[in-house]
Amino acid sequence: MNLPKSLKLPLYFTSVSPVLIVWSYSGFRDYWLFLLLLGVVVFMQAALNLSMDYFDHLNGRNLRNEDTLFPIGSYLIEKEGADPVRVRIAFVLCAVVSVGFGTAVIVLTHVYTLLVVGVIALAVSFMYVLPPFRFNSRGFGEISTFLSFGPLSTIGSALAFGDHIGFLISGVSVLLGMLASAIRYLHHLPEDRQDGTRVRAFRIVYPLILLPGFLVTLYRPLAFVFVILPFILAIIHYVLLPRDVIPISRKTNQIVAIQVLTAVLLTIYFAIY
Repeated sequence: MNLPKSLKLPLYFTSVSPVLIVWSYSGFRDYWLFLLLLGVVVFMQAALNLSMDYFDHLNGRNLRNEDTLFPIGSYLIEKEGADPVRVRIAFVLCAVVSVGFGTAVIVLTHVYTLLVVGVIALAVSFMYVLPPFRFNSRGFGEISTFLSFGPLSTIGSALAFGDHIGFLISGVSVLLGMLASAIRYLHHLPEDRQDGTRVRAFRIVYPLILLPGFLVTLYRPLAFVFVILPFILAIIHYVLLPRDVIPISRKTNQIVAIQVLTAVLLTIYFAIY
């Protein structure tokens, strides 16, 4: 079995990034809390990925880009032959484990505000893929992705570590959320109606999602200096995108690499300053 493709492993860093950056911001203290928070986001990401595979199979969505590291559709079931029932059981178990880690964080830190953040995060995550909501099929996928991988996970992690949530951390949460939304928009573009607004307006909307988040770091000019390389790469990535939706979605690896680079550089910035 091709685990990286089946479990969409390259996308997991999108979940890990907020926790890693906030841990750096807190001075790399309380490694046990860092590991618990990793458990929350990694198992929730696994639950979402597996549930998407299951419902894509259930709804007969076409498998696309299966020759790349970022296939669209139910690769695990359609190509690897996984039993749909077992996939459903697996995503439920992963969600339960994630909630277990989250409960442990609340109990051990006594930060009960996290309960509110956690409930909202759970609702947003599952409304993304589960019926009858299925935001990922109704044009709200980027909003859900922005909240899940940006403000909710970043601010939730900061609350857990007892950090001050100032403008910079809030701005970083916006940057991470917008990068995650850009990944989602580009990657799933072939699943949108080809005569719909999302496809026709892609050249206008995509850069509005991709680029402005970097400018938030201008609040601390040195922070912007740290992310100026991925900012420039993001501009080049956008300018050189092909015209058709399938070739566009095959450039998912580029925006994922930009997101990883941005997160690593922000982690280094907070470790130094």
